[in-house]
Amino acid sequence: MQKYILVEFPDSQLFMENKDCYLNEDQSIFVPEEIYYKTIPRTVQNLKEEIFSIEKPKDWRLGQFVFNMIDQLYGIARHIQFVEKVDCFYDDSKIDIFLEKAAKIINECYENCNTRTSH
Repeated sequence: MQKYILVEFPDSQLFMENKDCYLNEDQSIFVPEEIYYKTIPRTVQNLKEEIFSIEKPKDWRLGQFVFNMIDQLYGIARHIQFVEKVDCFYDDSKIDIFLEKAAKIINECYENCNTRTSH
């Protein structure tokens, strides 16, 4: 019997395109356990790999690109900018610390998100 984890993380698009996951009407998603646990935890390195697999617009600075991709993929860039007080949008030298904060927030969200097992 395949075990699933219900993910209500607001940025469930991590799993949206996976054909083995099941989207519910309320936008939560059932993710097979093995896919779920391969997806997390997020590290600075795998965030970089994910972000830099996307083509950067030529007219964007690197920090601007990283900020916008974290915002688009995870919806937490402004939290990092305004609450955590780390802004790589205007300061490329803050990219690594920005990604460290992003990884920490993403991992905390997954650890604390509402999960349950289904069949």
